[in-house]
Amino acid sequence: MDASSSQSSSALVLRAVGFLILLVLARFFHRMHQVRTLVRRYHKENDLEMLPHSYLLGHILVTAKIMAKYPRDIYPLSVATLVLQHYPHLEKNGFFVMDSWPFVEPMIYVFDPEMSAQFTQAYSLPKAHMVKSEFRPLTQNKDLVTLDGPEWKRLRSIYNPGFSAKNLMSMAPVFLEEIRVFIDRLRAAAKSGEVLRIEEPITNLATDVIGRAVLGTRMHCQTRHNPFQKALAKQISWVCPEYTPPSLLKLINPARLPLMWNYNRIMRNYLLPILKQTVVSHQAGDGGADMMNPAGPGPGPGDFKTKTVVSLAARAYLAEKKGEGDQPPSSVTVPSSGRDRDDVQLDREFIDMAIAQFVIFIFAGHDTTAVTLCFAYHLLSQNPSCLAKLRAEHDAVFGSQDRDPSPSAAVESSLCANPNLLNSLPYTTAVVKETLRLFPPAATVREGQPDFFLRDPRTGKRYPTAGLLVHQNSYATHHLESLFPRPFEFVPERFLASEGEPLYVRKNAFRPFELGPRACIGQELAVMEIKMILAMTVREFEIESCFPRPGEPGAREILGHTVYQVGHMTGHPKDGMPVRVRVRG
Repeated sequence: MDASSSQSSSALVLRAVGFLILLVLARFFHRMHQVRTLVRRYHKENDLEMLPHSYLLGHILVTAKIMAKYPRDIYPLSVATLVLQHYPHLEKNGFFVMDSWPFVEPMIYVFDPEMSAQFTQAYSLPKAHMVKSEFRPLTQNKDLVTLDGPEWKRLRSIYNPGFSAKNLMSMAPVFLEEIRVFIDRLRAAAKSGEVLRIEEPITNLATDVIGRAVLGTRMHCQTRHNPFQKALAKQISWVCPEYTPPSLLKLINPARLPLMWNYNRIMRNYLLPILKQTVVSHQAGDGGADMMNPAGPGPGPGDFKTKTVVSLAARAYLAEKKGEGDQPPSSVTVPSSGRDRDDVQLDREFIDMAIAQFVIFIFAGHDTTAVTLCFAYHLLSQNPSCLAKLRAEHDAVFGSQDRDPSPSAAVESSLCANPNLLNSLPYTTAVVKETLRLFPPAATVREGQPDFFLRDPRTGKRYPTAGLLVHQNSYATHHLESLFPRPFEFVPERFLASEGEPLYVRKNAFRPFELGPRACIGQELAVMEIKMILAMTVREFEIESCFPRPGEPGAREILGHTVYQVGHMTGHPKDGMPVRVRVRG
């Protein structure tokens, strides 16, 4: 009897499992049929040429054949350019449709500048659901990157002043203080003769700088272990930007969710005391201790002139509470740290929202700067004539190296006295822009809408976007010969060309930070910081890339360069960008 019951129960379990498997498979193949039919119908109804398309695999097979010729870890943002190289006739429409389901939803890859402006500038399509899924474990979708609508507008208006050129210039002395630590690291590398994977020390530097701008305090990532930085790096390693096999392995790993919860806890525990102290100080009316420069007088939140992200959050919160006139029941008491002040009540919702912004600002703020500077050092090393022009400009603005044995000290002194000297470096700016053109760190993906159509600026023909993701592929745009002559060469002069000249950069063609209302809020800081670091280092050091020059023995060129971008969320230099550092005589 017991054996019979046991067998009956086992049979029921097996049937239930079998039914669930059949249900999952049925849903999978139903969705596959929907996607494949949608893509084929889209091309037919809009009279578009289509890449070889398989009903079973979509465009995965043709993409795999193309990618087989390149390193497996190449950055996915470059895929559109590789496709256009093999199917150049697709360029004429300004976009093509790629069906890589089930790894990614079907997507319109847009590379024409005018068509790109239609869904990012003239009208801003909402961020794609896949972007929201990607960042949800990191910020619970309470950040400026993934939010849409009125809440996004409100937060953007709160934090915009913190990233204005005027405000950032006021922070120049503390940024230079962090760069000085980086220079000590370069001197140590030069003395030891080591091969330095320069991405790591630059990442530490960039995190310290963005920490000053966001939190108004020193994070000391360059000189000691920082729990927030380590937790953020670990958290990012678990993020799944798409559903490729490696990402699926992450998703089904039972350790993923507990680990991500713990990393969020570590980051929150690091950030919350800073937020609390800032609110307490601002409520007291003194703006808090001068955290930007605790050693003495200088720009900082204490004088209400310098606006850090945390101080802007505190001011907005206190202004809102003052307008409400009371505290909601969800608030938590913040102790006044022993000061003779009334306690401040912080809403949990405010804490969650503020911490989400701090996390996303520190992530995006350090990442773009670090990878762009790595590629800039590589490109300058491999283009000595450009490096000579860069040094000549710095000599002209900051004084000749012959008159000062320590160029970095001279630059620091000059910029502390007059940060606006950074605006007198047009060639340096061109070097930064050309680096971003060749190696854009990321791009935007939006959600197509039933009532939104892309319009061909040449013919006026309209193309629907419903049911598709719409991707502005900055890498493809930046490498079109019709827009950028000699597209795979490092030519900073193109950003100094006047309208009508062959190298002139067309309107809307250069978009490493995107354009329109959703453009990167921190782009001014990124460019400013890179210019400061280049000005502080290129005359004092020879930073020689260990990657061979194109054409040298053993050199393998990938899209015109011997180094290439790797990664999934953002494009990083291969192997952490190994270099040798030498102090110039």
